[in-house]
Amino acid sequence: MDWCITSEQIPQEFLPAIIQGIKLAAGAGLGECKPVINLRLLLIDGFYHAVDSRARSYQVASELAVRAAFEQVGLIPIS
Repeated sequence: MDWCITSEQIPQEFLPAIIQGIKLAAGAGLGECKPVINLRLLLIDGFYHAVDSRARSYQVASELAVRAAFEQVGLIPIS
């Protein structure tokens, strides 16, 4: 994954949670036990709030973003 944002946008401490969400989406794959391999992602924007930001939120957001991208290009059916 390419990290093209500053630590002011999303602190580096949340990177593992973002990666975990991506791995969960890729591991779930395209259905029928077909995990995704050789996936390249570019993180270009993000937001952080000192009080409200949590690692779990970044994990869920990244997982949903990858699944939405799969749906958008027609790799998995929209549920």
